[in-house]
Amino acid sequence: MKRTLLLIFTAFSLLSNATGQTYSVQHDTVSQSSSGTSTMYLHNYITTTQAAVPISWKITGHNLPADWINNPDMGLCDNNLCYGSAYFSNGMWNIDTVKSTKAIDMKLQVKPDGGHTGTYYVSVNVRDMPSTINSTITYIINKWPTGVTTVTRSEDNVTIYPNPAREALNVVFDESLGVKNIAVYNLIGKIVSIYKVSSNSAKLDLTDIPTGIYFVRLMNAQGQIVATRRFTH
Repeated sequence: MKRTLLLIFTAFSLLSNATGQTYSVQHDTVSQSSSGTSTMYLHNYITTTQAAVPISWKITGHNLPADWINNPDMGLCDNNLCYGSAYFSNGMWNIDTVKSTKAIDMKLQVKPDGGHTGTYYVSVNVRDMPSTINSTITYIINKWPTGVTTVTRSEDNVTIYPNPAREALNVVFDESLGVKNIAVYNLIGKIVSIYKVSSNSAKLDLTDIPTGIYFVRLMNAQGQIVATRRFTH
């Protein structure tokens, strides 16, 4: 009986180790904003506590302008190489190895020139080998018009509640504002989350945001800020 229980316990332990977390991704979403044309670098780190874990990844979607993709500064990089335009169109898999002594810097670099403005994204699927763990990383680039970051609007056009907010913040605004995205910023001006908008209201999930004082910025299709509100979480 003891031998049987020991065999069962050993098998369960092996199964748990085989299906456990083999790596971690620093951020599910990485975002950065710019009104200039200098190359932007969006870093995200993949780590592990194991000696070495083979990692495969591929780009699964994006809405980047064609001239950004074809720019020689464009690329999604791991510790081996920076992969350019071909990898943004054909979904090719790439392989790297994350080690306990060396993380993978899964870095998106993009030069936001060509006069484009708005919110752009790149989605990347990451998995270990042989595909027991899957993750999705989303990179968000907010490109504002040069020298124009805010549009003046009446303060009565936007309402937020409750404030202070706990698990969610409701944002209601006039359709004339043309809001397409709502971003949440912390006190040092860093984006902590961004939400796409398809109507004249939105419910922002705050469960993964630390407590503190934040700002919501409502942006139109051109990336211009049409309203800003402060709230406490």
